[in-house]
Amino acid sequence: MVKFRTMKVENAGHSVAGANDSRITPVGGFLRATRLDELPQLWNVLRGEMTLVGPRPELEEFVELHAAEYREILSVPPGITGPTQLRYAGLEPHLLSLHADPERYYRDRLLPDKVKLDVAYARSRSFAGDLAVLGRTLILPLLLLLRRPDGLDEAPRRFGWRLVFAGTMAIAALPLVFLLTLGSPR
Repeated sequence: MVKFRTMKVENAGHSVAGANDSRITPVGGFLRATRLDELPQLWNVLRGEMTLVGPRPELEEFVELHAAEYREILSVPPGITGPTQLRYAGLEPHLLSLHADPERYYRDRLLPDKVKLDVAYARSRSFAGDLAVLGRTLILPLLLLLRRPDGLDEAPRRFGWRLVFAGTMAIAALPLVFLLTLGSPR
């Protein structure tokens, strides 16, 4: 998968990164917060390696913990976005940063829920469902920028360049998403 680099290269740490992880660069923090770090993966979609909607690839060490479920999850092509990403967008880094051992919290609490969501998607995926996920994904950067910094409150904060940027990105992406949806392998 092609992604923007959002973390410093030479720093070791956990397999998962919380919101306050010192390895995340300032620009990387913005890209992660708005989910714009996923845009380069459109190249993977164009190459037929991914679809727009589907389960996100997971680290092998976590896949091994739920091998039976991942056999079913991996039966569908991976995607840039999906129901699991929408549920945890903006919230996962905050939750991880609240725990002394974010990797353990991810493995024991978040991962099982993500696996259930991905299995449910694999069993019930449909074109209409994928379009709904794409629609919610298009407005996600805007919603994430309007959230309070703690990520737990949906109350809007200051409008400004962020609103303009997110709106422009969403509008500009519509024709591309439409074309890619028509060409997505299913």
